[in-house]
Amino acid sequence: WSSYLQARSAPGRRLVVINIDETNVKLVPQERVGHVSKRAYRLFVRGRPMGRNASLSAQRSTITHVAAMCDRADIQTLLPQVVLVGANQLGEERFDRIRMTAPACVWIWRYPKAWVSNVVMVRYIKLLGHCLRKYRQSYRFILYVDVLKAHICPAVLRAASAANIWICVAPPRMTWVLQPCDTH
Repeated sequence: WSSYLQARSAPGRRLVVINIDETNVKLVPQERVGHVSKRAYRLFVRGRPMGRNASLSAQRSTITHVAAMCDRADIQTLLPQVVLVGANQLGEERFDRIRMTAPACVWIWRYPKAWVSNVVMVRYIKLLGHCLRKYRQSYRFILYVDVLKAHICPAVLRAASAANIWICVAPPRMTWVLQPCDTH
């Protein structure tokens, strides 16, 4: 497959495979059986509750990390790592403060919901194209995604075409084998 894509690429341009995927990160991690800290154990022995003082809403609250990785270390440092937060999770002032202190490759976006949508993906593809613009003449970029509808909607495909990025879709139930962000 790689040799086919290399043949289809312009002469002298090398292939760079980029993989993106998203993962939810719980804001209040749940305790698991067998994972009890010393402090929690002491509370348990004294008959006190070990649970956190977090509402059910907070326990269910998540942010989303849109992770990007590739097979070239020099380009990996340019790939945007996006953290999506819900508007109700983070106030405007705190959001601005966190965004200003984040590393250069980390982007924090605030949306009504911390989910990947068509709008988020189009914005991400445009950002990815912008970050890779100086390498367009020497590299052909192939973006591996899974079949989430937000990853392959027409608007995303148009944005990828405009950014000169080829999309390669990993078939359903095969991402654990084919998509590096899902294999580990």
